[in-house]
Amino acid sequence: MFTPDLDLTVAQRCRVFRIEEKTGVDTGDGDKWDGVSGLDSSTLTEAIIRIITPSATYTDNDVLSQISSPVTSTFDFNDITGTYVDGLYNFVYSLKTVDFAIASYADYGATVDGAVLINATGHGLTTGMYASITGTTNYNADYYATVVDANNFHVSATWVADDGASTGTVMYKSTFYPYVYCNAEAGIETMFANIARMTSGTERDLYLADAITASGLLQSLKSAITSANETALDNIIAEINQILDFREVEVEF
Repeated sequence: MFTPDLDLTVAQRCRVFRIEEKTGVDTGDGDKWDGVSGLDSSTLTEAIIRIITPSATYTDNDVLSQISSPVTSTFDFNDITGTYVDGLYNFVYSLKTVDFAIASYADYGATVDGAVLINATGHGLTTGMYASITGTTNYNADYYATVVDANNFHVSATWVADDGASTGTVMYKSTFYPYVYCNAEAGIETMFANIARMTSGTERDLYLADAITASGLLQSLKSAITSANETALDNIIAEINQILDFREVEVEF
């Protein structure tokens, strides 16, 4: 199944995110873009990269016009600029394609706990895709779809009522969890630059020891990045920032 894939580079210290679309690479698993039994890019109706910050605010970046058809290789999206703090980000990459008609909704909780069964003839989904539902009173949202058969699938939702005729859209979605540490890295580089201007002595030795400690913490941060380890990563950043604050290091980009 086609699975969207991205790669992030912080092109300018906490100011520019450069995002590479990697899905076009044919690795032989048949889940890539056009020509490799994957998504037909000519059917795209929406392409959004949502950037969710560590404080849970977000911006949606419409990248549909940047995806040419056919897609057969990797490519870079336009740089996304802003002012970004250190911490764990969520990048949600969603692609919408063709619509399908939904006929009815039914309580599926007796079969799958907390599920709603959706009847949609020829929906075109496979398990792992998403269904974006609109035109209802109770079920407007994007859902991970589990396929029952060619005409039915179920989603995780609270059963309310049969909302009847509505519209679903085939949707592909992936979430990425990059950890940004550019402020901490710049601060540590500033500390080492400051050491080069200090005269030998106890104060310089203590300052150097703090810089080395902060640098070691940063290396451990870089080697341990995973969304499942967010608390530990945040603790490492906090330790680095404590050293930078104590040494009154200010970072300006």
